Amino acid sequence: MDESWEVDRADDYSPDKFYIKATDDHGHSELVHLKVPPGVLSAIAQIVQSRAIPEYRTSQDLIRDAIIHRLHYLRDSGLVDGVAGTLAGFEEFAEDLFKLQEHMQSFEGIIRRTEQWVGKLGWNSDKAKDMVRRLYARALSIDDDYWRKAYTEEIERKFGSLLED
Repeated sequence: MDESWEVDRADDYSPDKFYIKATDDHGHSELVHLKVPPGVLSAIAQIVQSRAIPEYRTSQDLIRDAIIHRLHYLRDSGLVDGVAGTLAGFEEFAEDLFKLQEHMQSFEGIIRRTEQWVGKLGWNSDKAKDMVRRLYARALSIDDDYWRKAYTEEIERKFGSLLED
């Protein structure tokens, strides 16, 4: 396991290596606090707890590794050029995270409103079943595999009994 963390040493970098070291060779580090969309931490925890990748002993190990790989990807792909490009890349990444957060909040709002309407209509009413089945059908029609799976699983978890015939 290579614990090189420096992103400027392109000749030492390999996408197959794990970069989990928390400090440089002099013991220096910087602390980062960040928020992530719902589900991200549990996905990371599942990977770490599975021990499928022994190098990931903590969630922080996986996050550090992901950051190093993304920095190399941005630099090597030519998407960023120097410090200004790196900052632009981070701003674009932050914007992507913001859009993801908005997307998740929108979906959570739809689920909350559906729960409210089902509660008002009655959990066993035909109207409630029809509403949930239409929502489920829309989720099944989503092109993106990740979002289709996330939405359908959440709908099944919340409203599974209404989906049954």
